[in-house]
Amino acid sequence: ERPQVGSLGTYLGVELPTYLGLGLLCGVVALALDAGVRASEDAWADDGAVGSILPTPLRPAACGALAGALGVVCQPILFNGYTRRPAPKPPRFGRPVSADPPRLSPRP
Repeated sequence: ERPQVGSLGTYLGVELPTYLGLGLLCGVVALALDAGVRASEDAWADDGAVGSILPTPLRPAACGALAGALGVVCQPILFNGYTRRPAPKPPRFGRPVSADPPRLSPRP
């Protein structure tokens, strides 16, 4: 007999191991992220690989260039999953917006 949805057997047999695995996966990802942040801090420190090459005033510009390069290579990161930014919508001010330009002279 199949256990009912929401029963204790379903929780212990299926859901609990799934959530434990998800928790372990999140822990491993958090450790990897922490190691990446530490490596980045070490690289950009005054005696690090990048910090020893670049003068202090140019470091923010270098970070901006890296962020811009990331945006060019992987656009969905910047635009919420879209590959390009959608065109802005014109203001409406209480009247419908027409695609046709307004005519200044009457029709012939």
